Amino acid sequence: MRKGENFGTLIVDLEQRRPIEVLPERTAECVEQWLKAHPTVKVVCRDRYHEYKKGIHAGAPKATQIADRWHLLKNNSDMLQRICAGFSQELQTVADHIASLATQTDGKQHPSQTSNR
Repeated sequence: MRKGENFGTLIVDLEQRRPIEVLPERTAECVEQWLKAHPTVKVVCRDRYHEYKKGIHAGAPKATQIADRWHLLKNNSDMLQRICAGFSQELQTVADHIASLATQTDGKQHPSQTSNR
């Protein structure tokens, strides 16, 4: 499986922290079949790919689905960047004001306002 050519599904036992299977596809049907063959699965940690959601729901309808930690952090980071980008001018204005206040209080320039010569 080479990046950009073929994608599969890695099944990992998170309690034992070890991979247990590599499925040849990323389809709902493939995940569904695997789960039906392993009926003891009660909790599934997955990314937000819609095919996984469908396959888990069909193959293990009573299993609890949770988002994996990496994707939660990535989604939160992306959202925070979008929010900050939307307020970039306001944030710069506040930063400039704080630097101005620091200069007035210290009686000298703030280190962020000095230029390297």
